Amino acid sequence: MRGRVGERKRSILARLRVQYMEGRMGALKVLLASDSYADLHRRYQYLAAVSRREYVLLQDYQNDVGRLEQVERQRATARDAMLSLKEETEHKLSEVQEGKRRKNLFLAKITDEKESYDRMVAELERSAGRVDSLLKDLLEQRTKMATAQIKQRGGKSHSLIGQFLWPADGDIVGHFGRHKHPQFNTYVHRKGIDIRAPEGSGIRAVMAGTVAYATWLKGYGLVAILDHANGFFSLYAHASALVVKVGEQVHAGQTIGTTGDTGMTSDNTLYFELREGAEPVDPLIWLAKRK
Repeated sequence: MRGRVGERKRSILARLRVQYMEGRMGALKVLLASDSYADLHRRYQYLAAVSRREYVLLQDYQNDVGRLEQVERQRATARDAMLSLKEETEHKLSEVQEGKRRKNLFLAKITDEKESYDRMVAELERSAGRVDSLLKDLLEQRTKMATAQIKQRGGKSHSLIGQFLWPADGDIVGHFGRHKHPQFNTYVHRKGIDIRAPEGSGIRAVMAGTVAYATWLKGYGLVAILDHANGFFSLYAHASALVVKVGEQVHAGQTIGTTGDTGMTSDNTLYFELREGAEPVDPLIWLAKRK
């Protein structure tokens, strides 16, 4: 549109220069130069056609200028809206980052203090007790037929060793079992493993199953529990988001959420437990070997 406006503007300026050079009597001179009535009529028709063309050219130019100004106003409005959205997004991101920074400072502080550390351990143990109770309730909800199959399975569960997929990509930063705190000389029994992963990484179902739990659990943050219908349950904690709901069937390797730092953790980690019935087992024994 800018090109068309510029072209019409040049045409109008060129015509104005001609009219300026011819003077105010230019059109009259053309008519007076006629040598007959027919010639006068022809010259008059020519001048009228030129006048109409110039009028249309001027109108089109004015319309194009109006449309161009409207487009420029719309662009300016859109640009201002985008800048406002950018500033608002940056402000909210800054607030989130500040919140995470304060949370990390708080967690670092209580980790360095024995009394606070003991309270944190006690809370985690209470949270673990809630998980135990939850899993026991889930076991009791199974049908008698399923329960009988689990009891009759005996040593067949060993055929599943190495058959579970990894729940997330990343480094293992916390192991299963009893561990001593290097500073406070206290022991904690961990029922799962921690996998450090970038925030927002996918959390995957380790085996096909049914979503038995998918909501917030104190101390663990956002938690999903899958019932694999073979005597095993898997638990995924500290998620930033869950994309499944209770009762949903999932297949092995399906994304069920994203990693985060919800609950009592200062890092972006996935806390993962594997239970045979209600008893926690070392996931590293049952997970597939990493390549």
